[in-house]
Parts: sequence; structure tokens; C-alpha cells
Amino acid sequence: MRTSRLTAGLTALVALALITAGCSSETSGDAPSSTAAGGGSGSGADSGGGGGTLRISNAITTDPIIPMTVDTATTRVMDMVWTGLVRYDDTLTPYNANAESIETTDATTFTITLKPDYTFSDGTPVTADSYVDAWNYSAYGPNAAQSSSYFSLIEGYEALNPAAPEGSDTAPEPTATTLSGLKKLGDHQFSVTLAKPMASFPSILGYSIFYPMPTSFFADPEAYAKLPVGNGPYTMTSLIPGQEVDLVKTVGYDHEDAGKADAINFISFSEDTAAYTAVQGDQLDYAPVPSAYLPTFQDDFPNSSALVTGTSMMDMQIPLYQEKYADPNVRIALSMAIDRESIVKALLPGAATPADGWVSPALPGYQAGACGENCSYDPEKAKALWAKTSFPGDVVITTLAPQNTLFTSVCQSITDTLGVACSVNSVADRTTYKGIAQAFEAPGPIRWGWAIDYPTMENMLVPRFTDGGSSNWMTYASPEFQALIDKANAETDPAAAATQFNAAQAVLGKDMPDVPIYFQQGAGVWSESTQGLVLTGFGWPDLLKAYKTS
Repeated sequence: MRTSRLTAGLTALVALALITAGCSSETSGDAPSSTAAGGGSGSGADSGGGGGTLRISNAITTDPIIPMTVDTATTRVMDMVWTGLVRYDDTLTPYNANAESIETTDATTFTITLKPDYTFSDGTPVTADSYVDAWNYSAYGPNAAQSSSYFSLIEGYEALNPAAPEGSDTAPEPTATTLSGLKKLGDHQFSVTLAKPMASFPSILGYSIFYPMPTSFFADPEAYAKLPVGNGPYTMTSLIPGQEVDLVKTVGYDHEDAGKADAINFISFSEDTAAYTAVQGDQLDYAPVPSAYLPTFQDDFPNSSALVTGTSMMDMQIPLYQEKYADPNVRIALSMAIDRESIVKALLPGAATPADGWVSPALPGYQAGACGENCSYDPEKAKALWAKTSFPGDVVITTLAPQNTLFTSVCQSITDTLGVACSVNSVADRTTYKGIAQAFEAPGPIRWGWAIDYPTMENMLVPRFTDGGSSNWMTYASPEFQALIDKANAETDPAAAATQFNAAQAVLGKDMPDVPIYFQQGAGVWSESTQGLVLTGFGWPDLLKAYKTS
């Protein structure tokens, strides 16, 4: 994102405020090896047909389904249409896919060699240019790619995105069009030099923003976006933005991660419960479990459901650009006024745990209580802190409509504890909701869901809390936090890196620019005619393994 990783809130997938979930992963020490490894699903006996069509509930957005888009639901489609340098297995362990090797001696410059036999579904070869050109396009400021800030870790990003001079809102023209840290070394080899050491860099290359692009994209991006072409196991045959995407198995795709189903049909539902009942009626093959069915889904689907430990969370970003929230005592008092345990128990039984920090307990390196006491429910301390403030007016929490119930409960807890009026600003459509955040116009705390883009602690902290991060809609900036993140990224020992990441979390616990609410489990149900389906560490099914028997 993650992308920035706005979870898709209006459809079945994210219903309930529930973001996608994940499970455990490996750390930078388990980065892809220098030789190709297994981990794919295998082509399956049905590669010649008989795998059926999987009908999957997914929150299709109106954003282009191309690697510049950062959106959980969009990524799920792209993961079928593209094969990146790296993929993740069901436990989120990365393994080389399109990459033959990813090598470094200093954690700063990486030499990437591609397997030579990959093509896009339009027949054109996947080469070093396919990656270098795509990454340069995404990083170049005037192209306004959602994924742009992710490329700031590569040397030369500032020249493509010069900052506005002090006292001005207008940035000067870029002084370069390509990243100085990207160099083509041959038809199937290129190097990447990072701005700062990052030992876990190979592990993040399975994220969709790093996928390659064919020459047809650069010739006409708008035309390309109407029916994108990838290099993966499935080919897109139709796309109705915001509604539906159809994929069929890519002809001639002979790699380890070839899918088993003949086709995949992603369908967007306006109501989460509708998707669930559609699976019950055998009109759909997979749906996440909506909150209303959490107590009963395992009885409803005794042989075709799963619950996995999550790697995603729900929180509230605090608009630091609003003067009334500038006092840290305001932010800490709000956090300590929320009875997370009671809210989770009442609304998300068995599907979530109260958040005690900003890194999921499912990720290696998790430290219990990383946020400190400021993420604990303590009405008396909350009242005492609130009494020190001069907070004017009411608290208004902005959320997507499906999370109204959750944030109404959060509001009630704040009012009961602090005596301040609190209301929910419910936004029905996701575009408006994103616009409020991205325009820095939130009247108060704004609901935020985070699903990991790739399985590292770094991904739960950097995009949201570093200055200029892709999902830092708070305008939070802390040199102390940034210095600890830099130390963590430079560590080659996973345990030492985790120590630094947790120290960075402690800084967040002191500043409280964001209020954690809960960590999410992943729960899903599928039809009886669906076989081989497994929920991965992302809390999403491994669609390369699933197929239909009828």
C-alpha cells in the first residue's frame, strides 16, 4: 500500500469496517533466495479445462486496475493478472516468481535478474524495460500515480518530485524523468539503488505496485486501462468499473503459479450480507463473513469456512492540521476513553482483538503493549487529561457507512467518559471518503483500515506515519520516529530490526497521531462445489489453488 491501502469499504468485502486480514509472515531474513524457489500452486490437472469458474465477492472500484493503483480489492485482481518479481505463499513467505535472483552485498544496491521466458498476454516479452519503465512512470510526480510515494525509497525520487519552496504551495517542475537509482543492465537484468539501506527490500517486491507494464500501456495509458494486459496466470476479458471483472486462464502460461480454475469472476456487492447469502444459495463461490454472521458462520458452513489470524487493523487518524487536535492531551484522552474490549466483544465476537499498537500480533516482531498505557481504557486518566485541555466544540468522526455501528459505539464511549458530544459523519461512497482524507478536510478523527501490502512490520508503519507517507492523512511528521525507522530498515538481523520498529511504535504511543481500535481476524465462506480453497496470511483465499467441481 499498501499502499496506501484504503480498504474498500462499500462492498461486501470490507463490510463492517472490517478490513482484510492476514496471518503470519516471514521477516527480511526470509527474503527470496538468489535462486528460484517453489511455492506456487502448480498448474493442476485441469490446466486443459475442467477447473470451472470461480465467482468471488470483491469490492471492485472505479480506479484503474493497473499497478499504479493502491487498493486492497484492486490488488486482488492484479495478483491474478500479473506475476511480479516475487510472490507470497499461504504463510506469507516470499519466493521468487518472475525474478531468477535478487542479489545484494550492502542492502542498498540490488541486482535483479529475470527469468527469460515470461511474456505479457498480448505476446510481448517481459524484459528489464518492463520494470524500469513502469517504476519510473509511477515515481514521476506529474503522472500522479497513487503508488508514487512508495518509490521514494529508490535513489533519485526527489528530482522527480521536487518539494514546493517554503511559503509556496506550488512545486517546481521535476528536474528528471527517471530514477537515478534504476539502471538497465541487460534485456533481463537491472539494478536498484535505494536512497537508504533496506535489507527487507526483496520481500516487498511481491506488492502489485512493483509489477511490470507492457509497451502498450506507455503508448496510450487511458486505452490500456479499459482492459489491462498483464503477465500473469489469468487474462482479463472484461471489466465493468465498480461492478465486475472477468478473467480466463492465460493461454500458454507454463509457470509454477498457474491457476487451477478455468476462469475467475470478481463481483462487487453493495451489501455484505447479500454476498454471504449468495454463497448459501450457491450463486457465489466465496465471500468474507459479515459481522451479522460472525457468531454462526461456522455452523452455516461447517465444511467450507475458515478463520485465520489477522494482519490488518482498524484505527482513527487524528487530523493534526486541525488546531483543536494539536494538544497531545486531547489525542491521548480520546484514546484512553475508548473501551475497546467491550466494543470488540459486542460487535466483533471472535473476529477481532483490541489493538495495543500499530503492528499486528500475527507478524514476527510484534510486541504486546507497544503503544503503552495510552491505548488502554482508563476513564479516570482520560478525564484528568481532558480537564487539562481547552478543546472547543464537539468530536466528529468520519467513517464509511458500513462502519457506522462501530464508530457510533466508539463515539458513545468517548461521550460517556469525557462528557464531550461526539457524532459520526457517515460517508456513503468511497470516492467522497477518500477525497476528504486526501484533501485534509476531515473535521475530526477519520476511520482508517489498514491491510498489509506485504508481510513486514515496516509496511504497517512507514506508509501511514512517515512524513509524506502514502497514507499519512494526519500530516504527522516526527524526526525521532523517522530515525528509528531508518535504523530498523538498515538492520540485517530481523530481531534487531524488530527492536527498532517497536521503539518507533513507542514514539507513536507518546504522540498518538492515530488511535488504534482493533486487530482483525480473517473469516470467509465458500460454496460446496469449490475445492482447494485456503485462506492465506492476507486473510484472502489463494485463488491460484481453488477450482470448481461442478
